Amino acid sequence: MRILLIILFVLTYYSCKEKSNNKVNFIHDTLSDNFPTLITDRYFPTDTIVSSSNGREVDYHIKKWGSETLFFIKEPILCNYKGNVESIRFTWLRAFENPVVIRISKLNDTSLVRIKELSMKTAENDTPKIILDTIMTLKKELWEKAVSDLEKNNFLNKINRDTTLNKDGASWLLESRLNNSYHYIIRWDTGNAEGKELNTFAKTIIQIANGIVGIKSKR
Repeated sequence: MRILLIILFVLTYYSCKEKSNNKVNFIHDTLSDNFPTLITDRYFPTDTIVSSSNGREVDYHIKKWGSETLFFIKEPILCNYKGNVESIRFTWLRAFENPVVIRISKLNDTSLVRIKELSMKTAENDTPKIILDTIMTLKKELWEKAVSDLEKNNFLNKINRDTTLNKDGASWLLESRLNNSYHYIIRWDTGNAEGKELNTFAKTIIQIANGIVGIKSKR
């Protein structure tokens, strides 16, 4: 009887695990239609790249850097996505460490977190490579907490570009595709993930990733 119970437990565990993996893969497949084919495809709206003023030049280069990072790390474009998957994505562009991307997504009753790290280019013609790609199901309350961080702090009405982008440190981009509405911000940080706005909007996402792979640690 005891052996039978153990066998039933193992079968149930792997059956649930397979169902969970199938749901995660379904979210990935649903987003796959929005994977770009060219590195020149833009991940962010082009509303601020027409001016040659200093601030907007910085804005342009960071969005270009962010787009290239997301392309090489094989992420979908969110700004023109029209499907049913909701997503929040944090892109961390660190000057002297590898870029990191954290995306949480939800479809129906299933949520996932995907954490990726890209190698830094060591020469102009190098092709960066994905050195970390972790995907896991996400608890409902963590998804709701991340969404709440945006909603209660009026994320959708925040200006896209920060005036401090010309400082030394790390730049980061935060995007949301929620309720068929897209918004993004570009901000600057010291590189230690301790800035006020970063902790206001992205603290939960970073905590989720740190609990899984420890993104703050040098690799």
